[in-house]
This record gives sequence, C-alpha cells and structure tokens, in this order.
Amino acid sequence: MLLTPPQWNAEAAQARVIGKHFAFLRQQCKLSIPEVASRMQTQERVVLDIEHANWRTEAILNHALFHHYVQYTDVLDSPLRDIFDKKVLQSLLPSLSEEKVLEQVKAAIQQLRVQREPLTQGNVARIMGIPASHLKQYPQVCLFIKGEHEDEFVRRLEHTV
Repeated sequence: MLLTPPQWNAEAAQARVIGKHFAFLRQQCKLSIPEVASRMQTQERVVLDIEHANWRTEAILNHALFHHYVQYTDVLDSPLRDIFDKKVLQSLLPSLSEEKVLEQVKAAIQQLRVQREPLTQGNVARIMGIPASHLKQYPQVCLFIKGEHEDEFVRRLEHTV
C-alpha cells in the first residue's frame, strides 16, 4: 500500500485510519509531533502527512516516504506489521466517541502543563495530531477546554498577585 500511494485514492478512508492509529500510538507514548519529528530527524510536516494521510497525486508534494513510516514505528517501538494489523485497523474505523476524544484532550492538556505551554484549543489539537476544527465537532470537549483555559487564566492571575 505504502509503495504505491497514487493507487490509494480509492482507499482514502483506510489511509486515514492508519494515520489515526499512528496518532493514537503517539499519544499513548505521550509524545508530541515535534518530539516525534526530532527523533525521526525529519520535518514535522512528514509526521503530519503520516497522521493525516496527506497523500497527494503528485509525489513531489508528499513529504512522507516509506522509510518515514518505518522510522515512525521505531520511535513508537511498535512493529510495522502491528500498525497495519487488519483487526486493529477495523477497530479504529468507527469514529471516536466524545468520551474517548475527551480522554485524549485531558492527556494533551496534561502534556501542555508539563511542557509549560499555553492551554489553547490549537495547542491541544496540535498535541493530539488533529486540526483544531475537528475538536469543534464535540460540544462537551469544547466546553471542557474552555473551562480548563479559564481555570488556568485564574491560576495565573492569582500567581501574579
């Protein structure tokens, strides 16, 4: 599949599932996209292309090559055959429930606090490896992020006073 990206146009959903699997494993390892890119000694764009299945018809625009997938599995300490395991991929096909997304958001917020980065929806989405617009699909997640952001703002105010 990876060696012939132009033929994947008909299987774009499967490509997205594989990308989600990479992102899920990265989050379980508590790694950010910049950390993975650094360990792979490549650009963040490559990691994003893998996680978001940004396969374009013109090979010159595609940053993720086969060896990048192999490097990424090394960073995750997960064999390539496990990443492409059909049973695992089937289990990832249904969209994530709001509860599962909320769990991932909480982990991302924790990582932002450890890294002392501002708590914004954009930063949460970046750590999760998804576009910020995807979080807007989940009303409870948006409320949670807003509440956490407001709590952090109050804590910072109290700390400076």
